[in-house]
Amino acid sequence: MKVNLMYLKLYLLVIIFTASSYAQDLIGVIDLNNGRKTNVIIQKSDNTDIHFIEYKSKKKFVVPADKVNSIKFISEYNFDNFRNEINFTEEAFINFENEIKKYSNFMFVNNNLLNYFYDYLDYVFISDRFENSLIYYINILKSSPVSSINAKGLHYECMYRIKIHEFDKVQEIAENISNEADKIYYQALIFNEQKKFKDAMQTVTQMIINHPNNTSWLPPTELLAAKIYLSLGLTNSAISTIKQIKNIYNGTITAKVAEEVSNLLE
Repeated sequence: MKVNLMYLKLYLLVIIFTASSYAQDLIGVIDLNNGRKTNVIIQKSDNTDIHFIEYKSKKKFVVPADKVNSIKFISEYNFDNFRNEINFTEEAFINFENEIKKYSNFMFVNNNLLNYFYDYLDYVFISDRFENSLIYYINILKSSPVSSINAKGLHYECMYRIKIHEFDKVQEIAENISNEADKIYYQALIFNEQKKFKDAMQTVTQMIINHPNNTSWLPPTELLAAKIYLSLGLTNSAISTIKQIKNIYNGTITAKVAEEVSNLLE
């Protein structure tokens, strides 16, 4: 076992050393839907094809995205730190952001960093770190042949359009979304952006009453409620809600943002 472990470490070091000779190339294991798995140096993508060099043969390949089951990226960066650290410093966030963006062009296929990429997008939206360049990453998700990834792209596009006040576009996208909870959440966000805080709170309450077991939407909905309380001048209600979020949803992106809001109130 020790010999095998040592061999694996040496093998990974060789791959890393080899990959370092290619400017921005990434290393990993690509799993094709014909059953073939191979160690590769991933060079680029154009949202339809993935270009890579097979590590063993040094041959270059171009594979359509729909022929790829998944990619397992090999990175020295510990992406779990972003989830596990509650008090994440600005410098640590920038490091995380820079690292995850290296892989962003490949987020239209299943891969082991996809959920971290979702974490990143969730965080920048609900922590109000919004920037216009996010549409680039959203379009990558929307180009995916994988339905679940494509659906995420549509979700983040709704979030984006709300931030830039293209509310009609949100309604247009939402017509093709079957989940009622999604639509209620987007409507609450729209009211909040329009500064119709009482309407926003009424919509949030509707979400909590009608979808009490929806674990995907309840955390951000309750965080939105806390922000609406602050906008209405109900600071004690906001603090109480934030404490509840931190206790119930500990270890989530929503709890992380709630901690940041809490620190601002102290």
